[in-house]
Amino acid sequence: MLEIFPWTGSRVFSSAVASVVAAQTPSWDILQRFNSPGAVFGFVVDGDRTFLRHKCRLHGLGKGSYFVVPAGGAELTSAGGRVLLIQAPGADFPFMLGGPIERAGRLRYIDGCTDSLLIPPWRMGEACLNHLHIPAGTKQTMHTHPSDRIGVVFKGSVS
Repeated sequence: MLEIFPWTGSRVFSSAVASVVAAQTPSWDILQRFNSPGAVFGFVVDGDRTFLRHKCRLHGLGKGSYFVVPAGGAELTSAGGRVLLIQAPGADFPFMLGGPIERAGRLRYIDGCTDSLLIPPWRMGEACLNHLHIPAGTKQTMHTHPSDRIGVVFKGSVS
């Protein structure tokens, strides 16, 4: 299912396996608003003044940066930027960050697409964060996965 949502700063999707928040200019306490234990994955969509504070260390994050933190285990702010947050309830991840993402993925995928594993699953069966690059004009073959997937268009459009 394809959903287009405005940048709300509140929960836009929730299920047993994930909660998604589209945060426009998030305040420092946004990560504390996830009310169940589990890992929170983040992706900086835009803005050049995004900061993540974890264990008294401040990390500056630019467009295309990504991270995973335990729910409530860090603080995040972005002046004028947008950050996508996805919580995997019950998932137990250590703090990780990286980015910015590359122009294309490193591994070949179906129909000329490429993929890079950004944050690997910490334990078998747990969530992960991938960058899937789909070239313009690609018509991807219908296929299925054994687990739930959440996709976000970072650059370009979907028709």
